[in-house]
Amino acid sequence: MAAMAHSVSGLLAGSFRAMVLSLVALGLPGVAAAQWTATASAPVPGSLSGQVLGFSSQVTIPTGPLATGVFAQLNGQASGDARWDPVASAHGGAIAVRAACSSAALSISGSVTANGAVTVDLLLSPPTGGATAGVVVLEAERLLLGGASASMSVDVGADGSVELASAGGTAHVAVAVPASGVVVRVALYASASAGTGSVWSLATASVSAEFVPGRAVVEPFAPSPSAAGLSATLLGPDRWQLELAGPAGTAPLLTVFGFAATNVPVAPGLVQLVSVDTVLPGGVFVFDLPALPAGFALYAQGLVHGGPGSLLASNSVRVRWF
Repeated sequence: MAAMAHSVSGLLAGSFRAMVLSLVALGLPGVAAAQWTATASAPVPGSLSGQVLGFSSQVTIPTGPLATGVFAQLNGQASGDARWDPVASAHGGAIAVRAACSSAALSISGSVTANGAVTVDLLLSPPTGGATAGVVVLEAERLLLGGASASMSVDVGADGSVELASAGGTAHVAVAVPASGVVVRVALYASASAGTGSVWSLATASVSAEFVPGRAVVEPFAPSPSAAGLSATLLGPDRWQLELAGPAGTAPLLTVFGFAATNVPVAPGLVQLVSVDTVLPGGVFVFDLPALPAGFALYAQGLVHGGPGSLLASNSVRVRWF
């Protein structure tokens, strides 16, 4: 394995600029969504509930298949709904879906509360016999107005390992999808309350999951003590963007690519996290990843210029082939 890694390392180091940083125009065609299917089910019971002036109401969501669109709804001063839908691909993916849960409280007089707790298993299935690998892009967000709260957790593969939790955000999860498909388990909670001095309250928790075929994933690796950050965005199958940014008044200086992770303190705010195999000026790169053996890895770190004698090193990211 060491000999193979060395030969691949030499190949990449010698032609890295031409092969990995060929800045080609965006918009590679995605995989036809019609080849993939999405279905949803409730693995555990869910509910939408409300209380108005001491009177309670509830809609129970039993386990089993869930129809697309709004599959549960509660109406009145305490209201809410739960839904899931296929949605348009944002990253050139094979298929994308979205699940959401909302609660709303409208107070005319007295206290009103509304709560929603829903767990949805989204099954993303490839064409018949089409087991494949790729990246599941998770994007979660909350909308809160008035006295409201919301949270979510996402478990790709329904194996007990939560990849995205609480307040939301974005995550990229590398998966090998069997012919039976991959389950994305989404647990959503939304709570709204209104009363004297608070007439209206709304909470929505939503998660989108998109499967993008590919052979590699770019992911955060080691943190940095500075405020400079190197982030990765998936643009399409095996196509990524790296972007280096720092505090106001700083400018991207260079990005280092290496075949090994390091941890060498250089100065305050400056820790070398990557072996120096290739150095490129600038901080924004769009690149297509070549096909390499599973298990191979590449690391990147950025350097930001903050004025005379001021340098800040970013976190590092890892490109991992699977």
